[in-house]
Amino acid sequence: MSENTSPISFHRIREGRILGGVCTSLSRQFGVDVHVTRLALAVVAFFTGGTAVAVYVAAWLLIPDEGKETSIAQDLINKSQSKHADKFDKHVAH
Repeated sequence: MSENTSPISFHRIREGRILGGVCTSLSRQFGVDVHVTRLALAVVAFFTGGTAVAVYVAAWLLIPDEGKETSIAQDLINKSQSKHADKFDKHVAH
């Protein structure tokens, strides 16, 4: 019996997305119709007082977009670190 040792690659899919592509990606990953996933998110959001919306936004920020290696959150962190490094370099140079 062979084991699949390749890591799971999870990206937000562009095709068929309405907002961030999270529901479309989840649907493809688990083999469920995207409409079912979106309906489930809406129902869970209703019964949790919107907590599911916060989880959706977190997933949107943390899951890389299709064709990218880094997420929106990682891009923002890298940009911030680069700005701080530039300021530090300018300060040290003087």
